[in-house]
Amino acid sequence: MPTKTTDARVNGDPSLKVRRRPGRVPVSCAECRRLKVRCDRKVPCESCIKRGCAAVCPDAALVVGKNNRLILANTEELHEEIDRLRTRLRQAEHELSTTKQQTSSSSPSDRSSPLSSEDINVATCRTPLEGGTCQSNPLKEEDQDGFIDAFGTLTIGSRGGARYLGKTARTEFLISALRPNDYVPNFPRISREMLDASLSIPQGYHNTLATNDSVKKELIAMLPPLGEAYRLCEIFYENGKYLYTPMPRSEIFEEILGAVYQSGPPNVDEIADVLGLLYIIFAIALITDPSSLTSQFPPEADEYCILSKVASNLCSPLSETTLWWVQSLAYVAVFVDMRDVYGTSKAWVDNGTAVKFGESIGLHLKSARWKLDEETEQKRCRLFWQLFTQDAWFSFGFGRPANISLEYIECDLPADTDPVVDPATGQKEPSYHAWSLQYAVMLRSAVMRIAWGAKSPSYFTILDLDRRIREFPVPNYLQPLCHTFTEGQPPHAVMQRLGVLAAKEATLLHLHRGYFAQALQDLPDEPLKHKYGVSVMATYRSAYRLIVGLDESHKIAPKHCTKNYLAWSHALSASIVMCLLVTRARKCNMTVSALDHLDKACDLFERAAPVNQGIARSLTALQNLHRQAHEAVNNSRFDHPSPLPSAELDRLGGKTQLISEPSSRASHSPPAFPPSIHNSMDLGEQHVATVPDVAEQQYLGTLPQNVHPAIMQEMMTFEGYGTWDTNQPTIPMADLPLDSYSVPSDLLDAAASAFPQWHDQSKVAPDFYPLPAFHIPNHIEQTIPSSSPWDNSGQGLDSMWQNFVEQLGFGVDQRA
Repeated sequence: MPTKTTDARVNGDPSLKVRRRPGRVPVSCAECRRLKVRCDRKVPCESCIKRGCAAVCPDAALVVGKNNRLILANTEELHEEIDRLRTRLRQAEHELSTTKQQTSSSSPSDRSSPLSSEDINVATCRTPLEGGTCQSNPLKEEDQDGFIDAFGTLTIGSRGGARYLGKTARTEFLISALRPNDYVPNFPRISREMLDASLSIPQGYHNTLATNDSVKKELIAMLPPLGEAYRLCEIFYENGKYLYTPMPRSEIFEEILGAVYQSGPPNVDEIADVLGLLYIIFAIALITDPSSLTSQFPPEADEYCILSKVASNLCSPLSETTLWWVQSLAYVAVFVDMRDVYGTSKAWVDNGTAVKFGESIGLHLKSARWKLDEETEQKRCRLFWQLFTQDAWFSFGFGRPANISLEYIECDLPADTDPVVDPATGQKEPSYHAWSLQYAVMLRSAVMRIAWGAKSPSYFTILDLDRRIREFPVPNYLQPLCHTFTEGQPPHAVMQRLGVLAAKEATLLHLHRGYFAQALQDLPDEPLKHKYGVSVMATYRSAYRLIVGLDESHKIAPKHCTKNYLAWSHALSASIVMCLLVTRARKCNMTVSALDHLDKACDLFERAAPVNQGIARSLTALQNLHRQAHEAVNNSRFDHPSPLPSAELDRLGGKTQLISEPSSRASHSPPAFPPSIHNSMDLGEQHVATVPDVAEQQYLGTLPQNVHPAIMQEMMTFEGYGTWDTNQPTIPMADLPLDSYSVPSDLLDAAASAFPQWHDQSKVAPDFYPLPAFHIPNHIEQTIPSSSPWDNSGQGLDSMWQNFVEQLGFGVDQRA
């Protein structure tokens, strides 16, 4: 029978002590005995310290729970998690105190930091030793900014027809979102049968309307005289130096022109693909002719485009696809993109069709595998990379996915037949089209896939992409501020520099504009002090350069400049940025300069509108921006704007836009803008502030680590911190993940080996058109936040930009 002492120990009577037999003193702690390991008999012993259970040594032992997991496992990790949460809570409290001191028109819920969320409650997070469980998990970094739905603009007609324009869609397309297409086709020289034949879908049978004998005869009869054809081919070749991917001169004048204008009457069935290519060359030449001084598109250009489609429909591309046929369809997409001011997506569709037929003949693969001759191989390479470049920019202009997958590309880069020799160094630099191709590869592989993919990247990644774009090398002769940029240069050299400027700055503007709009919404008086202040400066820089670059180019080559439709589209987007700074950030120190350059843009569009129909169509919208900006400046009656309605705040907060067209085309009146649009702007007295060096260092500490030195310099200039030496060693840039770039490595190696000195990243081109000196109003306070959560993700912030654009009157009828 058990003794009384044994019964008391079992029943848990604390009044009775457990008697130990003499000579049975334990020589190890309880945990070491449980594990049957050697114990050094210290308190706590070394074994328990190593295992993280020093608190139970020497008398207690760990209890094995479910799945053989010890209760005190991962103790150190849990304590580290508690310390991290406590640190974040202190940061959140500091942010809240800083936010309360700042004046903003936004609601408190909009201004709250994700770090100050009630979900992060350190008091309720306890370890198992503290007798509780963790009631909330820390938010994932990519979820800290929440989700703002921004997927572009979807327009649905009365009969269910829909059209989608993505995040990067061109501004003039958004203008036409609800405007009726007032284009009235007029082809006096084209028969009805010919028009019907142009609408036939390419197929594998020779039974379309284009095969009729009357249509074939009309195709030959519509050819211009040889002298006119030669002139148009010359215009096409010259304008191809800067507007689109050209063809070699020998192919245009010998192979194409010679095949059609031969001694005897041509056989249409044998040269149908060549005839279609020649007709679209005529069409592009007419629409880009710098000597044309009319604002209307020449009807002959539309007629030549129709004739090109008819000739192409004579072929059977599904069974016999030729290089000339694919080349013709690629140039049709170029012509339609120049001609289409309504955003009808025809260019995107036509180029996609050309891509599919090009892939059907293996253009994306190495032609050397079939042991083709060098000339044919180069033709195939040039055609494929022309399709690739057009596909990248068409996708960018419509905000839609690209048609070419980089994973399947094996085609070599075409040989650069026109490299430029730098007179200073004697080294070869890539031609303009070689540079454009390599930039399109970078744009398509990194920027478009990462920045505008389905999953929004973190703000740190956005700044990394910004730096990569800025440091993408530019040859000396293509830099606008080089010593040869004078009025004596040929027009194509001026336009090439404008093309380089527009390509880089337009990419940067679209990259940052969502964060720019968010900063204006959260902190309109001092957007540079917002956590996205770097994007505010970057967006303003790009808008400034797009306007000034176009203005300088127009002064030197006005006739050629008015035919560069993309440059004017980018300038319109830049004007919206300037107008938003004036109307939304009325006390910002960039407002005076923004208003000046908005005036410059409006004057530039007014001068160019008489000779370009697309510019004239955008002029009305720009004049509306100009009017709103000056009303905001002149109307000084409201010092404190009244709050916007809740519905308007929801719209500005990032709701996806859905436009439903009415069943009948009624005239749309201009929208009633909220009072905040017309509020006053306190320009203040201008002066330059002086801040000690300590404050400069503190201000630098608030900026992201991977911000580009040029942005850092101008942000300090705006804030009055003097000049920062951009030549000193900068903080190293964090690299993107290895899978961020899907470009085949052999393509990049080939480009780098062709021009090794040009790909040296240490030779970064200087800034184009540096910003002028800025003045700081008196009311700008020099408050410096102590923390900047730069790693937050900015999902869907581009919707804020779209809503601001709608608030300015875009997306509705802009007709006077």
